[in-house]
Amino acid sequence: MKVFSNLAATLGLTFLLVLPASAQKGGGKGGGSHPSPSLTPSTNNNSGFKPTSTANEFDPYPVTHVDSNPRQLVNEQPPCFHWPMNPLLSGTVSAKALDIPTPALEKFSQGCANARAKKFSQAEQDLMEAVKRYPRFSAAWALLGQIQEDQGQNEKAVQSCTTARDGDSSYLPSYLCLADVAAHQEKWSDVAQLTDQVLGMHPIKAPSAYYYNCLANFYLKQFAAAEKSGLNALADGPKQSEAQVHWLLAKIYEQENKRDLEAEQLREYLRVAPNAADAAAVRQILKEIKPDSAADNH
Repeated sequence: MKVFSNLAATLGLTFLLVLPASAQKGGGKGGGSHPSPSLTPSTNNNSGFKPTSTANEFDPYPVTHVDSNPRQLVNEQPPCFHWPMNPLLSGTVSAKALDIPTPALEKFSQGCANARAKKFSQAEQDLMEAVKRYPRFSAAWALLGQIQEDQGQNEKAVQSCTTARDGDSSYLPSYLCLADVAAHQEKWSDVAQLTDQVLGMHPIKAPSAYYYNCLANFYLKQFAAAEKSGLNALADGPKQSEAQVHWLLAKIYEQENKRDLEAEQLREYLRVAPNAADAAAVRQILKEIKPDSAADNH
């Protein structure tokens, strides 16, 4: 169905995956102060794709301090990880955590604190010292990769996240770090493969993987797989990404010419994000879809 894309062209709009203003200002249920990644799916594969926000804008679980016990910091979800490495429900602990020497843990703790404070240069130095003291320190490599990506150093980020994965093949954040870099480089086959691996290891422990898997399969035009992951993202993902998922599912149903389901997802989008910048346009789209849907039901 062409209503969605034709109306967008008529109005000259670029539809973004955004949250309501209340969530962007810290009013969301998760207490975060940032929106989710604005990865904007277009009708044609890779056409006009431009990520409009960086991964570090999504942080549903802000903390005001870093645990003073470095080993406990590694044994739990490090608070300096952000989307899509945070939130993870479980499975974040490296199997090698008990082998990490205390000096390396202390440097990781310092790097984590500096990352939270957005002192990225100092954080990089701390983390490089941590992996120098313990080269198979997966959490340190993964955090280093995420910091490098935040600063646009994608090649370095891929190297760091790959080293994290090589150090411990069961460490989920390393896969998600790689998937995030690949998504912003529009390497959708890589994103699908990496998130398939995560979901195969821990199908309900990394809800952000569902979102990226849905997005990748949308661009690969594997709409059945995209729909499945999108529905799982709604069931298991954080509230902060709910609006984005509804929008993405609407785009999937548009491509499949499933008008009623498309309209249902757009209504859910408005329910979650009534104050979104494109809310008026979405309401107009719903008016255009309704007559076609009624005709299809007769």
